[in-house]
Amino acid sequence: MKKKYSQLIKTNNTLKQYIMNFLKKFDSFGVVYNLNVTNYDKQYKSTLGGLVTLCVYILTLIYFIYKIILWQTGQLIPKISTQQQLIDYFDVQFKDKFPIILSAVSSGFDPFDPTNAILICQIGYYLGADYNSIGALLPSDALSDYESSSIKPPGVKMVLNLGGTTVNKHLDNIQPVIGIQFCDQDVASSVNITCASQEYTDLYAGKLRIFLFRLQMQQYNSETQKLENISKQIYLNFDYFAPSFYQVVYKTTYQKVDSNLFYQNFETSTYFSDITLICQPISQIQMLAQYKIPYQKGLGVILLRIDSNSINQNIIYPKLGEILADIGSIMTTLLSVGILIMVVNNHLLEDELFFNVISFYFPEYKQYDVQRNLFGNIKSVKIKGKMQDLNQFNIHYEMLKQKARDKFTISNQLYELSRIQFILMTIVNRQTLLDSHKMGIKIKLSQLEDEDSFALKLIQPREDLIMDDFNLLTLEKFLNTISDSQEQISPTPPQTLLKVTPI
Repeated sequence: MKKKYSQLIKTNNTLKQYIMNFLKKFDSFGVVYNLNVTNYDKQYKSTLGGLVTLCVYILTLIYFIYKIILWQTGQLIPKISTQQQLIDYFDVQFKDKFPIILSAVSSGFDPFDPTNAILICQIGYYLGADYNSIGALLPSDALSDYESSSIKPPGVKMVLNLGGTTVNKHLDNIQPVIGIQFCDQDVASSVNITCASQEYTDLYAGKLRIFLFRLQMQQYNSETQKLENISKQIYLNFDYFAPSFYQVVYKTTYQKVDSNLFYQNFETSTYFSDITLICQPISQIQMLAQYKIPYQKGLGVILLRIDSNSINQNIIYPKLGEILADIGSIMTTLLSVGILIMVVNNHLLEDELFFNVISFYFPEYKQYDVQRNLFGNIKSVKIKGKMQDLNQFNIHYEMLKQKARDKFTISNQLYELSRIQFILMTIVNRQTLLDSHKMGIKIKLSQLEDEDSFALKLIQPREDLIMDDFNLLTLEKFLNTISDSQEQISPTPPQTLLKVTPI
């Protein structure tokens, strides 16, 4: 029974070990053990490297704060994509005043003065292909000293319907029309306008007739993230002998804006963003037949319509991830300076290691006070407070450093170990060397005191020397020995350093 139980335990342990070994093969997080450069650090670090690292972190933090300020003030440049698209239906209703103002540029006359009117404006609209007249418009006060009284059409509706159908609550085409004519008392009396005398009208007819046409549109402000009203001014010239037919074509923009910092969230809006002006001649007969403007009275007609070509615009502001990625790229660029710092640190590390190796063979080197700059170059050498000849020291030191560099090669270290083995084999017999594998320092643990299953030849030092024996041949022991014996070692004068036999 005991045998079966022990076999079962052994089988379980074997299976457990097999599973653990199998899982280890799939470990993607394996690590490599790196020897420490010093007692506490696995990496060699320098003052220059720390200074550059701090500068990189500070500059990155400043750039991060700068990007946050840009985001808070709306100055982050968004991604804007624009494309043309054909729309077959669009309608807009202006509640108060139609966003158009018509006035005459001053030439000594105010042709729209309601108490002495030379010109009047009629408004109507096309409903489909049929024209409907609404009537004359009452002028408003002048907007500036160099302009006449102004014409502000009332709120109307504009509709674009290319399909011509009225299903799905679609309206038929509606296109407002403004007709400009010399004052006719029959038309003017309906809005309490008094026409000027014929002599005054004839005097104006010989002048240059230039009109200022203001059209209100909108544009998106990427900083405030709001739509703003803008005004576009167009100068029109109407001639009695050559009446003009103007088409003011409004272009619409369908806009989607995503200004959320964390996730996608589009806000949509549609507005008039631009206009196109088309001019062509029209006869007095056409104005009478189509727009009911009395014969020989008309100056011109302005037709307002919506362009079927619309702009589809997407505006996407940078997300938090993009901002952080931008900051990360800047930090990576700054850290590229680290390549130079790594070269400097590697030089400093090599120089320190070479200096230590040289001091193993020439302990007097530990007594030299060597001052270096940030790049590891030797600035001065002192011994017991006395300045030494820097050039002579460098010549001797560079020679020894080259020899130390040769000692650091793996092949040289293996070669030196093989020489030590052969020297030992000439001093002690082969069996003694083999028995060295069983040698060690005995520790005082109660559970092992009476056990001899290890069959080791353990050295039994004094209790207070156990750790000292463990540390007997370390670099720390060497440095302490040098420190304790500084007063006893007579330093080799600088002028005799060149006579030392190289390594």
